[in-house]
Amino acid sequence: MAMFNTAIESQKGTFKVRLSQPFTEEMRNKTVLVTMSGRNKVIDRYRSRINVSAVDKNSSVLNLTLTDAIKIKAEDILNELVKQYNIDAIKDKNIVSEKTKDFIEDRLQSIGANLGVIQDNVKNYKIKFGITGLSEEGILALEVGFCKQSKNSTT
Repeated sequence: MAMFNTAIESQKGTFKVRLSQPFTEEMRNKTVLVTMSGRNKVIDRYRSRINVSAVDKNSSVLNLTLTDAIKIKAEDILNELVKQYNIDAIKDKNIVSEKTKDFIEDRLQSIGANLGVIQDNVKNYKIKFGITGLSEEGILALEVGFCKQSKNSTT
């Protein structure tokens, strides 16, 4: 005979039976039946009793309900589901943010490399044709012209 709050060994493992309400004299000679189920069976039973519905047709807000004999247990399960959903949503957003950041960094690096090549080409053009001492306007016009020439030669 086992006592409450003491370890009980079984083929399924070790467990304890705890009182969910104060012990009364009426309980002294009563038999406690403990039923053990596999993890997946328990998950499937809860999954079949959870109802998810939209608040209204165009809403992104959901109603979650779980029917259980113990109200506080049902609330705890639903609270844990919402908590895990929020954790997963944050992880997903972080993954998207990281991929976006990596993409932007790659593009900036590529653009920087392209600008370096264009500046080298402008410098070589100036050297080839002996262009020196141009005003800022002249340099800008030359660079714009060279960029147009480069685009035309790549298409």
